[in-house]
Amino acid sequence: LFFVDGPGGYGKTFLFNIILAKIRSESNIAIAVASSGIAALLLNGGRTAHSRFKIPIKLFENSTLNITVDRTFRDITGVDKPFGGIIFVMGGDFRQILPVVIRGTHSHIVNACIKSSSLWRIVQIMHLTIN
Repeated sequence: LFFVDGPGGYGKTFLFNIILAKIRSESNIAIAVASSGIAALLLNGGRTAHSRFKIPIKLFENSTLNITVDRTFRDITGVDKPFGGIIFVMGGDFRQILPVVIRGTHSHIVNACIKSSSLWRIVQIMHLTIN
């Protein structure tokens, strides 16, 4: 599991599209998903995670979403490793946007953040530092 961190304009989307192109050029499968429709449009072949994986949207349960996806991929692949042993590259900018929790308190918002997931401890974080 990898997470690419960087402020807006530092090239996260550009990097993701390069990674997608490289993987696909080698006849491997690369699935591009994003949390919003606008972000999905910026990724080559991108769709929202809810659309791609048919994930129902449940408010106040975002903190369990990545755990559910993890278990689903373990079941699909039959491999008992995080996300079924599939390489995941995630990214974003926690300085720009936090999870949306309707009528949520500060603690609800923090709990909905991926950093609160039990899986976050095994994520390798890469910081983009040059604009």
